[in-house]
Amino acid sequence: MNFISGKRIFISSLLFQVCLAGLLLFNMSGCAPESENTGEYVPVLSLLTVTPLIGDEISVRTPAPSTSRIIIDNTSVAGWVSPPERILRFPVEIKSGARLMTRVGVMSDERINTGDIILKLGFLPHTPDGETVQSDPDILLTSGPEQSPELTTKWTLLDIPLNNYSDHRGELWFIAEGRSVNNRTIELLWGQPVIYYPNSKLNRNVLLIGVDALRADSTSPYGARPDLTPNIQNFSEGATLFEQARSQSSWTLPSFASMITGQLPSVIEATLFSNHIPTEATTISEILLPMGFATETICSNAYLGNKQSGFHQGVESMWFQASAEPHILVEKSCEFISGSEGRDWFLFLHILDPHGPYTPKDKYISMFCDPEYSGPYQEEFHANDWKAVTERPFDADIRQVRNLYDSEMANVDDAIGELLDFISDLGIMDETLVIIASDHGEEFFEHGGYEHGHNHFDEMVKTPLIVKGVDFPEGNRIDTQVGNTDIVPTILNWLKLPVPDGLHGVPLQDVITGNVEDGRFIYGEGNNRGTHRKFAVMWPYKCILDMVTLEFRLYNLEADPGETEDISEDNIEVTQLLIRKMLAEMVTDQTLIYLWFIANPFQHARNFTGSIRIPEGIHSVQSFGLDLDDHFELDGDTLRFEVANSLNPLEADKHFILVPSPDAETIEADLLVNGMIDTERFFPHGTPDPERTGSIILRIEDYPLGPNLPLDILALRPGFYIWCSRGIPSAEPEVELDEETLEQLRALGYLDQ
Repeated sequence: MNFISGKRIFISSLLFQVCLAGLLLFNMSGCAPESENTGEYVPVLSLLTVTPLIGDEISVRTPAPSTSRIIIDNTSVAGWVSPPERILRFPVEIKSGARLMTRVGVMSDERINTGDIILKLGFLPHTPDGETVQSDPDILLTSGPEQSPELTTKWTLLDIPLNNYSDHRGELWFIAEGRSVNNRTIELLWGQPVIYYPNSKLNRNVLLIGVDALRADSTSPYGARPDLTPNIQNFSEGATLFEQARSQSSWTLPSFASMITGQLPSVIEATLFSNHIPTEATTISEILLPMGFATETICSNAYLGNKQSGFHQGVESMWFQASAEPHILVEKSCEFISGSEGRDWFLFLHILDPHGPYTPKDKYISMFCDPEYSGPYQEEFHANDWKAVTERPFDADIRQVRNLYDSEMANVDDAIGELLDFISDLGIMDETLVIIASDHGEEFFEHGGYEHGHNHFDEMVKTPLIVKGVDFPEGNRIDTQVGNTDIVPTILNWLKLPVPDGLHGVPLQDVITGNVEDGRFIYGEGNNRGTHRKFAVMWPYKCILDMVTLEFRLYNLEADPGETEDISEDNIEVTQLLIRKMLAEMVTDQTLIYLWFIANPFQHARNFTGSIRIPEGIHSVQSFGLDLDDHFELDGDTLRFEVANSLNPLEADKHFILVPSPDAETIEADLLVNGMIDTERFFPHGTPDPERTGSIILRIEDYPLGPNLPLDILALRPGFYIWCSRGIPSAEPEVELDEETLEQLRALGYLDQ
């Protein structure tokens, strides 16, 4: 560890003495640009934004239940379960050339026979005064298992002309009939209904491809061998490539959340502690859905695809299959694009590979792996193989595992090539904005570790960012530093939609034209392994700050791209500036309590038993580095523990991170060392001054906005320490992941088996 000596006062004066600016949300209704086609642009109407009525009595104005997400055959669609009355009515106005697109489905454990279920779509005209012209609606379409055999196994897409009702007001009726219509074990589903106008498009489509765990230098445009990713290479030659792009986190959930919201992870509370994007955050899909865009997410990572992830917000339909193969994802993408003909669309395609485990196809192994290699990883590698390593593996093994990783990426490149060819063959490439990006990279012991989520070195956060579309010159390479938070502003700018001031990033179009401030800062934060860290880059300098230990490092990326030499002691002013900017931009929004057992390599091990009680309640507890002989339990508002401090100074100290309830005011701490009160081993204030008793009540408000830590943890005396990072209360509780999602995350190596 390398710290700036004597800067404790400086750190204390900076510790989050700033407040979070409110997240600016805005209403995009009425902001549609004029169509570039001849003729008037007619706004598309998504019925997901309309509250339907239920029943067939016109005098009854009972609102139907709000929309929910309904999953059939891996596809999650926003829509409604038909109410007991079996009729949903939508007040609408139809203009010339309108079509109705919707999905229908049936969920039942019973066999559905002909005549059991009949689904109808109808239109009931109104007079200009809002009176009904007739008692029953005109039937536009009838569907059932006989017309749609797959109705009970997958969503069925319907596309219906409304030519007979041009310039009419009235109600669209979604009707369910049949012998089994009153069987409450059968759920009848209406999903993502929209009225659109094929001849009145914006002619602007957006394809955002997010490749999971892809470090930039594993693509040919960023220096990899030419035959590794030839399709991405060809794509980059007709696009603009950003050489200094960085993601906003070193692991999946916060990084992709930042990519689709344009905000830093902690600002929208998409963190390790929340496990999701809260509803208060605004995704790019939520902006585009009211504009009439078909919005789709296709993904294969459980952090994105689970029911409570928040990545569904604003998405008409999400297809999710854990660890799906890239070519399957591309096949689903082509189905969506084909099914959206006549509408503008936004597709977020998430490709899991080259994320571990690495199990490439034989043809890629023969192309990119050393035929002379005879070690244990000839054909595959699993993340758990190296999770417990205490020594660096053999160089030959590291090279082979990296080759397997690259082999996975070659397969991804082939799949991306298929998708780009499909768009070109449809003749819509010129009206499509295509962005290739990544959530984070992967480490192969460049700084002593493996995989991702541990740190914020560039092998972890320097990612590819390549953009093709109008305003992005072909073959252009930009060396200005940018971040994934720039993607949402870029999409809005390209669509000629307002870019709200509350977004963290800037349109990449402004970067190309030089219309950005000199000395721009790029930020990142959050890891799901080890202690919490943040980083800031102001070219050519990069500072990494550990928010628990307050260890910080400074690197000159131009002179030292491998980040091997910490130059913070010789560049105090630059280091201070970057730390100030980090604290100002990324003030913690959640109070965290750290419980630390400092190693004792020179004395006998000590056994610490005690409890931490938060009278207002404890939200969650995470443990780090505990041995099998250590124990803890969370009992209501009290954490009880029995932990022996480590004897090995080279290992990470054992610790807990405790999240109190938002209204917590006090910490009640009790501690015994080897069964007795120890007046020299209890440090509840996070300072080198011990507490002379075994019991104390601490006030959270006495801690500053930020971690109250001594500067150099190596200088601390062995013992038990408490410190607190006080923040603005969280607006959204943690999402409890279901067992299926947890199992999928275990398979990817995120969670211990």
